Amino acid sequence: MATMISYMHTESEALSLRKTVLELAAYLDENLWDVRSFSRREEFADAFDSGVSWELMCYDVAPAGSVDTLEKCRTKDSAAKLLLVADADTSPLSYIRPGILASALLIRPVDRKELVLRLKDIYRALRADSAGEGQSSDDAFSFKSSGDTMKIRYADILYFEARNKKLYLRTKQTEYAFYDTLDNLVSSLPERFVRCHKGVIVNSAYITQVSVSKGEICLGDIVLPLSRSYKQLIKESVL
Repeated sequence: MATMISYMHTESEALSLRKTVLELAAYLDENLWDVRSFSRREEFADAFDSGVSWELMCYDVAPAGSVDTLEKCRTKDSAAKLLLVADADTSPLSYIRPGILASALLIRPVDRKELVLRLKDIYRALRADSAGEGQSSDDAFSFKSSGDTMKIRYADILYFEARNKKLYLRTKQTEYAFYDTLDNLVSSLPERFVRCHKGVIVNSAYITQVSVSKGEICLGDIVLPLSRSYKQLIKESVL
């Protein structure tokens, strides 16, 4: 079952979008869709603590303050495919941000045919991702941080580090702290995540250089420690 969440700042637009999505879902997919539409940003934001893994998202960036709310929600779930809706006079500088990660954009007045085309494009991209080797529709890491349920795509994770009795997940933009152990974590991660040190698990897709003599690996400008006991695993992972 596909899951979709949306925010449109008027109730009529929210209901119209929901109707269009459900009609399209009946055409595209034999399974039922869980579609939740909101006209209040607070209710939209609260839905990210419901435990649902959202696959598709539609969001209105026109109202003042809406982009900040969206950016906070994306820190909890960066995996969903995102369709933005903006007014013609909404500055792109307000919503083109690294943390937003939009898949498509519609400008008001929204044409229904254009909306359907964009939704179809996003749906196909979603299914292409889920059909990819080693992937699923839930190709993201879920965890609790500061009482919030977070979800970060594996592809966005650089490494995990044990520090000060916590684990830290590092992306290009920020890091998140949570409670677990690396021993427990390493067995549940995709194969591209490899231990390079007793305190670090690295996403091997980001490794740009390995120096066994220096005991370090590089992820661009980031330098991580490499223990002798893990050097063979690292070598095999980057071949």
